[in-house]
Amino acid sequence: MVEERKYGRISFPPIELFRLVILNIRKRFSRSILTMLSVLLAISFMVVILTLSAVNRAAAGKEFEAYQFWLIFVAFLVAGLGIFNSLLISVAERYREIATIKTLGAADRHILFLYLIESLMIGVIGGVLGVLIGLGLGVGLLAAFGRAADLGLVPTWEYLSIMGQGLLYAAILSLVSTIYPSYHASKMSPAEAFRVEV
Repeated sequence: MVEERKYGRISFPPIELFRLVILNIRKRFSRSILTMLSVLLAISFMVVILTLSAVNRAAAGKEFEAYQFWLIFVAFLVAGLGIFNSLLISVAERYREIATIKTLGAADRHILFLYLIESLMIGVIGGVLGVLIGLGLGVGLLAAFGRAADLGLVPTWEYLSIMGQGLLYAAILSLVSTIYPSYHASKMSPAEAFRVEV
């Protein structure tokens, strides 16, 4: 019985999964950009707040305010809901594609990995851009208020830590927002997916 399940299943080498992810992103470029913008805005907002907070702590001894944490939390919540919605729509658009891949022998885990990798790529790209834009805005705001010299008071490792946090949170945000849509896509039966009209 176990050998029958193995028979007829295909395996996707990692390079093929990656190639499919790139094709899916290119095919739905405008939706991918919108998802990326959700991550970018949340991460750049977080990086600006953390950068300004680090400079204030180094220059004036003021600690991170509680309301700033809640602002970051709300930004992440909104971005997460945007990614979740975008991927649910993406799953609905690809019912027939998922059914075809499953009919050809793809396992549930292949579909799951396909969506998770796609979301992670979009999230990391959005995170990198968000970190760069956030640092730029933070430096720009400090320079606009004549506090550019205070930037040197913060150790370099703290800026690197802020950048690392931004990338880590972008990846986590993308993956957490993708869990349900990916699981839903992977558990669809081919017959059910072919019957759905979008």
